[in-house]
Amino acid sequence: MYYEYGEPVSKIPSHRILAINRGEKEDFLKVGVEVSDETAIKLLIDMFIVNENASTTEEYKAAIDDSYKRLIYPSLEREIRSQLTEKASEQAIKNFGVNLKSLLMQPPVKGKITLGLD
Repeated sequence: MYYEYGEPVSKIPSHRILAINRGEKEDFLKVGVEVSDETAIKLLIDMFIVNENASTTEEYKAAIDDSYKRLIYPSLEREIRSQLTEKASEQAIKNFGVNLKSLLMQPPVKGKITLGLD
């Protein structure tokens, strides 16, 4: 049902992020962030190549392509996953606190023995 499932990073709920991380840790899932390589490389070329007619333009383009694929993309993927996990963990801790508070604030059950810790 979820083979080749995709979802925008901005739309993934925090509980699903934690579930994805667990599934990946237990080797049930293979997870990645998909980005249009052509668009990203074109953006980098537009940012760093100011003279298209220079004799070194092709070498610069090759260096940009190589650095994006080997260094920039993996780093961005790790950073995105790290931020998503951090946000999801914070949300899980908040939810745990809310749930725990309501449990602790319940009155004792009538007829049950309570331990006096005086």
